Amino acid sequence: MNLNLNIEDINEIVTICGANNSGKTNVLRALEVFFKPQKYNPEYDAPNHKFNGSRGQSVYPEIQIIFTDNIKTYEIKKIFDIGGLKSTSGKLDGNVLQNDKIDQFINKFSFFYIPSININFPELVNNLIEEIYDLEYEKTRFTGLKGQLKTAFDSYIQGTVDVLIT
Repeated sequence: MNLNLNIEDINEIVTICGANNSGKTNVLRALEVFFKPQKYNPEYDAPNHKFNGSRGQSVYPEIQIIFTDNIKTYEIKKIFDIGGLKSTSGKLDGNVLQNDKIDQFINKFSFFYIPSININFPELVNNLIEEIYDLEYEKTRFTGLKGQLKTAFDSYIQGTVDVLIT
C-alpha cells in the first residue's frame, strides 16, 4: 500500500478519520510498529491472506516513511521478519545515513497509538501519562525540588486514575 499523509504541524495531535474498513487501523498500526519496533507481532502484523496465498512463502512488512521539512528529506525504511525488526536503512537528501543518525532522527518523535475500540480509559490515561512522563524526565535525577515535583505529579496521576475508575 502506498499512502501519502501530509502533516503540517507535528506539534499538535494528529487524528486519522475515515469510513469503516478503510484501513485507518492498519495505517496507525504500521506507524506504531515503525516508531516502536518492539510492538511488532508477526502473527498480527504479517498479512495472513498473503502468507496463505503465497503457498507458504514468508511475507513480512516493509515500512518506509519519507519525512520532509521543505529543507531536508529523510527516507527511512524498516524491514521486519518473523523475529522482529530485521533491518533499518535511511537516506538524508539521497545520501546514506548511518544507523545512529537514523535513531537520532527517529527519537525526535513521540508516537502514541490509541485504539478506537475496547479502551480501558483509566489504563489508557495512566499509560499515556507515564509515557509522556518518561520522555520528559528521562535520565533526570530526582533530588530537591525535582523530587518534590515528581512526587506531586505521581499523586496527580493516581488521583486522575482514581476519578476515572469511579
